[in-house]
Amino acid sequence: MRRRRKVPSGVLSPDLEALLRGRQHRSMPLKTLSVSRTVAQKGYARRRLLAPILTALVLLSGAAVLSLVPDGTRTATSLSALVALAVWLRGHHRRWNVRQWQYAWAVTGGGALWFVGTVALGIGSLVGGYSPMPGLLFAGTLATAVPWWWHHRIRPEPAPDPALETWRTLVAVPGGVLPGSVLTDFRYLTAEGQKA
Repeated sequence: MRRRRKVPSGVLSPDLEALLRGRQHRSMPLKTLSVSRTVAQKGYARRRLLAPILTALVLLSGAAVLSLVPDGTRTATSLSALVALAVWLRGHHRRWNVRQWQYAWAVTGGGALWFVGTVALGIGSLVGGYSPMPGLLFAGTLATAVPWWWHHRIRPEPAPDPALETWRTLVAVPGGVLPGSVLTDFRYLTAEGQKA
């Protein structure tokens, strides 16, 4: 039987959670709520994969708002500098390697360049209301999201080691030689026993 992960509080509305907990009626709306809850659980479990898309949406909405402000370019430049400082501090705190630094600065620099450029030019202010900036954002998001998705892909669980399974089924079981014991290093364990 599969164990369901609980959705953290705040993901679903309190009314929806009360309905799902109660399950008084097995009607179509409750089935729909159950499906919605499953979608919310899966979405929460895979939230890291949405980071490039959410970053692009934040850039697009921020550029749309700041392009209407009279002094938006200066604000966009200041925000870009603050984000670059935050990336630098996070990289030093987490001790990133060279590849992580390269990726972080490529994404930060490209995003800042697009953000300031879009605020300065306006989202739809070029040649007859057409602007290439949303298309550039889409292309840049796709180019930087592919490595992100590859690095953060959901990997299958590795197959259990036969030696560890032997230990769990013969030795660590209740009534076994060492009930409740945990094997930490099983390089030298064989089917006949342990050899030195």
